[in-house]
Amino acid sequence: MGWRKRGGPAGGQFAAPFTALKPFDDSNDPIALYDFSQEHTNDLSGFDHHLTAEVGTAHFSEFVSGQFGLWLDGSTVLASVNPAPATLITEGDVTLLFAFRFEHKLEVSPGDTLLSLGNNGVNQAYSMSVGTSYIFSVNHENGASVDNIIDFTSGSRRHPLAGQPIWTGAVRDASAKTWTCYMGGREFAAPQTYANNPDNTSAGRLRIGSSVTPTLLRVQSTVFYSVKIVAAAYTAEQMATEWNNTFGGTFGLVEL
Repeated sequence: MGWRKRGGPAGGQFAAPFTALKPFDDSNDPIALYDFSQEHTNDLSGFDHHLTAEVGTAHFSEFVSGQFGLWLDGSTVLASVNPAPATLITEGDVTLLFAFRFEHKLEVSPGDTLLSLGNNGVNQAYSMSVGTSYIFSVNHENGASVDNIIDFTSGSRRHPLAGQPIWTGAVRDASAKTWTCYMGGREFAAPQTYANNPDNTSAGRLRIGSSVTPTLLRVQSTVFYSVKIVAAAYTAEQMATEWNNTFGGTFGLVEL
């Protein structure tokens, strides 16, 4: 897959003006969809998996000039009803999509949990976090809370900077038993395999901004713009399309 500047041939000029940044849309029937630019925490998927503050108070702050997002300061955790409805829990294929911005440098391992679905003592259906040196980690549990943690490192690729808008996502293919991490519409690192699919996750709860234990691994100084969860394993082409629909026009990149 190649990339060129929007509005011209490879190496050409940027088009002006760029299209506005857009939140994730409801394509491919998401099981949860949050557009925090509207300054609310309602689920727009049609399943009504609305979020409320489990800890602290939800605040909104500027994500990019003129557009807002959900501000999490390390003292706030948003959560769905407990336990989450069956429509939010998947032990099979799943795609997690995030548009957010860190306001700090990650220096402490294991870092910040972007999203989790589970409860303390209940197996996680899925989670994603970011740790020291911007190592992206995904996890789910099977059996007696057995972790299937996979870490994705950037290798020679540049990791995101503090203050920089970030588009990232993860795809679990339950048939192949792989997780794949994406950034900027492309694979961040090679897919990795895991041993077991999740099970016994039915009493979980969706949280944005913390691990399954809301007092631990909270996101620090982060603005979430949009979050989307789909009970399907997106292809690389679908991930590139999601990137172009949200960040592509704003930052001047289109898929070749």
